[in-house]
Amino acid sequence: MASTLLVCLAKISVFVLLGFFLRKKGKFSDQTQSDLTGILLNIIAPCVILVSSKQQFDRSSGNSVFLCIGAGLVYYLFWLLVCFIIFRIIPVAENKRGVSVTSCVFGNTGFIGYPLVIALLGQDSMLFASSFEIWFNLFIFTIGVQLISGKKGDFSFRKLITPCTVSVVISLIIYFSPYRLPDVVYDTMSMLSSMMVPVSMIIIGSGLAGMAFKSLFSDWHAYVVVVIRQIIIPVSTVLILKLIPAFSDQVISVIAVISAVPTGSYNVILSRRYSAMEQVDYANSILLLSLLTSFVTLPLIIGVLL
Repeated sequence: MASTLLVCLAKISVFVLLGFFLRKKGKFSDQTQSDLTGILLNIIAPCVILVSSKQQFDRSSGNSVFLCIGAGLVYYLFWLLVCFIIFRIIPVAENKRGVSVTSCVFGNTGFIGYPLVIALLGQDSMLFASSFEIWFNLFIFTIGVQLISGKKGDFSFRKLITPCTVSVVISLIIYFSPYRLPDVVYDTMSMLSSMMVPVSMIIIGSGLAGMAFKSLFSDWHAYVVVVIRQIIIPVSTVLILKLIPAFSDQVISVIAVISAVPTGSYNVILSRRYSAMEQVDYANSILLLSLLTSFVTLPLIIGVLL
């Protein structure tokens, strides 16, 4: 697993560097990045999830899907509470406390987690990954917004209705039914799904090129967040799951990858909307540091755990 991950990260690095240099050379604008992000989240990622419904239902995998849904619920509630307590104890400015918690808990699933699950564990594992992450939008737009803004967010159920969440529900319905989509539909979606890794990594590389590296080492709290996000959370989660016989090795592997990815960009986006510029800079610093260190922590943590 460790050698496979290293090879996977080496390939991914090529696309990250491509996006980085395209942005630096002026060949990749903000509008291009925005358009590609929309295509990724609204077309490619839903296809990746829907393709997983092609596999035939069996009782063992069906039970694992429900286990993933339950595990995801416990995972987010547990780590939100633990990280909230940690950053009440650690001396951190009040206006940075919320984004510290959300940056620990909400990882970069769409751009890094799903592509790694596909590359390391196969397309069939996406059914478990998307089931585990079905709670992501619910918690980040409710508890996450409240933590970052310091007050109750303007939540609406409409925010939960995204192409990805809809595709998760549809894929689960198809999987548990005796029916499947026509092969031509699955083949077309598979072709689109193959774009997931290169497109997502090019976008990340472009985003790195637009960040201010000078602020990377300015706040030691960012290091605490990275250690919690990329070491403490995945190690603790996997060790707990291995004590529960109901979880198969495949499901544990999927959750290990999802829990070990760097912090997600939603933390920056929500900070930009709900807080002051100082907090946005702090969120950006965490995001950049987390992305850079993930090229070391991911192979170490996943290689050791799995």
